[in-house]
Amino acid sequence: MTEARRRNVHLVVLVASLAAAGLAVVLVRRAASLAAGRSVLETGPPAAEALLLAVVALMLLAVAVFRPERLRMRGLKQTTAAWTLTLVVGILGLWQVVHREFELDALHGTTVTSAAEADAFLAAHPPPNAPGYRIPTGLFLQQFEFLSGDNVLVSGYVWQRYADAIPAEIERAVVFPESIDTEVFEEAYRSDLGDALLIRWYFEVTLRQVFDYTRYPLDRQDVWFRLWSPSADLGAVLVPDFASYEEIDPAALPGIERDIVSGSWTPYLSGFSYNLHSNSTRFGQVDTPFRHQAPELYFNLDIKRDYRGPLLKHLPFTLAIAGLLFGIMLLGTSDPDLRSRFGFQTLAVIATTGALLLTVVVEHNGIRDTVSAGQVSYIEALPFTLYGLILLVTVNAIIRDRPDAPAFFDDRNNIW
Repeated sequence: MTEARRRNVHLVVLVASLAAAGLAVVLVRRAASLAAGRSVLETGPPAAEALLLAVVALMLLAVAVFRPERLRMRGLKQTTAAWTLTLVVGILGLWQVVHREFELDALHGTTVTSAAEADAFLAAHPPPNAPGYRIPTGLFLQQFEFLSGDNVLVSGYVWQRYADAIPAEIERAVVFPESIDTEVFEEAYRSDLGDALLIRWYFEVTLRQVFDYTRYPLDRQDVWFRLWSPSADLGAVLVPDFASYEEIDPAALPGIERDIVSGSWTPYLSGFSYNLHSNSTRFGQVDTPFRHQAPELYFNLDIKRDYRGPLLKHLPFTLAIAGLLFGIMLLGTSDPDLRSRFGFQTLAVIATTGALLLTVVVEHNGIRDTVSAGQVSYIEALPFTLYGLILLVTVNAIIRDRPDAPAFFDDRNNIW
């Protein structure tokens, strides 16, 4: 490349870096103005776009300053270091933006926040045996814990109010159909309110649900309670007990203990919703019609994970393995004197990388224990990258030891 052409390339790169920086500033100001309304769906994308443009601007600026196109070792090293630092800071910043701004914007099914909305939904999707007997139902959650990728243990209270007009054949009970283990479900309180009977139960149940871990550890989850009445075929219809909550706005976390024990999770939405379900069986009641698009009541808890815990667990391990691999690469040489001084042997390299591979596999299995089967999570990019690096270091050591190795592998003793 001629010197004139290099100057032209340098000028283009400099102009592009300034343009990217300018766009980044515009998007930052837009994100700041939108933040006044605190709309996660509007604020998040501009902030992320601004961060990405800032990263591009800094990378282009590094090219303009250090001039790697001259192919001088110092310029190449400085550009590589600047790019590495910029990308690391950019990734950390993007994680923070995603953690703060991007959230699930809806509960499971159709959210209802008032008696009027619940009545409108049930009018549009009438349950079997409508109008039936409406039973106000409420929940109060005190703690939850993920036992595995699909199972979550939840404890709290559920209550129902039965008007005196509800006949005795309507069973006074509530069912969690998606629970796989009920450790405790006992009546804690019963009171005659004059015109209704109030019953409150304490429960500790394990729910089994399908969660999305593709963005782990930046994931959001919706833990829901699907609520049934054992007397639904007799006309029992569950409705939210809005009157029992001081605030029903999902962002105010109705039905959630203020000091809920949630581990590494942070609740940010809760509330009631309805979802439609169809059953392909009559459950033995052959004289009744099939249930198609029947409304069912849900109570939801939307949570987001504190990503710092998983990253502090897995990122230092990844950096340590990558550092060891880099050290092995630096020791690689075809110079007999240097090989003797370093004790470099191809078989020793293979044995070392094999041991590192086993360690990475064990660490990867620990990640797989957290996520659901059949899903690949975002954080698994770390072990997959290490697999590739281990393979490349091993192949490099084998090829370098061959008598017909390309001259490329002898150039600067792996310091390319």
